[in-house]
Amino acid sequence: LARLIETRVMHSLCRLLTRTLQLLKLLSHLRRADSMPDLPEVEWGLLHGIRFAQLVETTFGQERVEKVLNKLVTSTEQTTGVTSADVNRLADALSENCYYYFSPGNRYSYLGFQSAKEAVSLPLGNSRRAFKSREAAEYLIKAAKNWYSPTLITGQLLQTRDSEGFAEVAERSQEGNSPLAKACSFLAELGDYANIVNICLLTAENFSSKGKGLNQNYKEVVNVPGLRSWEIGLYHNRLQPFQSERTNGSPGKTMALGTSVTPKDAVNTCYSLVFYYLSKFLGSSDKNIMGEEMVSVCVFQTDKLFLHAFFKWMLQNGHKDVLLRVKQDDLEKWLQEKQNEEPELLMTYYQIQRKNYEAGELARNRAWDTGLKLILSERIEYLELALSSFSAALDGDRNSTNLDQLKTETQRNLEIAKLQNSVKREMASASTKYEIDPDTMDRLESSLLGASVLLNDFAWPYEMHEICLRIFGVCSYDDSAHICKLWKSFLTSKFLPCTTRNEVVMKKLENFVQGTNIENIQISLSNGPVSQETLF
Repeated sequence: LARLIETRVMHSLCRLLTRTLQLLKLLSHLRRADSMPDLPEVEWGLLHGIRFAQLVETTFGQERVEKVLNKLVTSTEQTTGVTSADVNRLADALSENCYYYFSPGNRYSYLGFQSAKEAVSLPLGNSRRAFKSREAAEYLIKAAKNWYSPTLITGQLLQTRDSEGFAEVAERSQEGNSPLAKACSFLAELGDYANIVNICLLTAENFSSKGKGLNQNYKEVVNVPGLRSWEIGLYHNRLQPFQSERTNGSPGKTMALGTSVTPKDAVNTCYSLVFYYLSKFLGSSDKNIMGEEMVSVCVFQTDKLFLHAFFKWMLQNGHKDVLLRVKQDDLEKWLQEKQNEEPELLMTYYQIQRKNYEAGELARNRAWDTGLKLILSERIEYLELALSSFSAALDGDRNSTNLDQLKTETQRNLEIAKLQNSVKREMASASTKYEIDPDTMDRLESSLLGASVLLNDFAWPYEMHEICLRIFGVCSYDDSAHICKLWKSFLTSKFLPCTTRNEVVMKKLENFVQGTNIENIQISLSNGPVSQETLF
């Protein structure tokens, strides 16, 4: 145990001395950087009010130094496309002598930005431009796997996150020298729109519970004699602070830098940058193809949190038609979950994707769903849509017995629903003849009724004989006794009440109306004047 304690203490002492020496070298290199015309002035103000010990020992001191270095890395002062040898030597020196502070993300960012600057300076169609563009993307992808500071990604403190839109978040990250924002800007200029999405989502992954952690390929670009494997990214790994994040090294004081910045803010910035460039391209006459290229990359991401944010953004920003043209399982599931909020979206998606069977099933289920507050005419429209969808599906699969049965059943349901609408109109016009309570009318108006219910509870009791006959026809009812009785009732309703001068005729009429459901049979014999309308 004593040896383990001694080893731990010696290890801590070694790290403390190494960080101290590297910080001294770093400050020396930064002084030299101030004299280089190709680089901007070092922002020494970011280190104002902090002690040397805090820069060595604390997380927030590490973040202060990284912000200074990031400012140098993301600088656009030098735009000629050819980086000076002095600047390259400075970057090498920082990588070799100050790797506890100059992170893998800084180094990859530097290499990526230099390749991008050179590519931008070359004419379109130039083979070297294409090569340097690919090289820049490769370096920036590696850099994205090593960006772990929320403050660095967001560009500054987030004070109004809840009220900010994606454009404000994206623009703030650009103004705050976010390396991610700078990478997106270069990639957009180079026409590499797919990698804008890839780099943003790789960065977002660093701040999620599924992040892959440190990129172990850093040795590829750092040639440091004696560099131990455990030292790679020791102070740049994903959210593993070596001292409390809550204090600045002084008891009772709250750290000032990045206190309100969280991993969630960083993820929001990553998503906002994607949406920012989508908004620039989608709907633009000359850049719409670029936007759709980004959409095609977005929809096949595996991050469900991003996908849901992306789907929502597309709908809220007027790109519904573009989104619904995408064939993607996660989109279909998301639309199914959103049916209560956006009931027509899933139906439109099925229609655009020519998923006729699914569209028919959805329309049929909605027509019969008593939980939906729909009037009868809307339910009839859903049945008509279901019938047309099943017909279209059957055209593509004529041997499907199940589809044929569904189509036949839906056709019958639609005809009964239309008869129900006729019953509703008849009852509304006969309100003076019958005492009809509001609940009965609401039942007709708010739900679909089966053929038996429509016949026995409405059409037959209220003497709607023609509708009864039509219900029999739709249902292929073949009981001759019932049909005969109904026809007699129907015909009787057409001539009663009536008057005749012929006793034989009267007897025949009385015999005819026997067995009908008409209660008040009014047939009279008269020798006097008779109205032509009632004379039989």
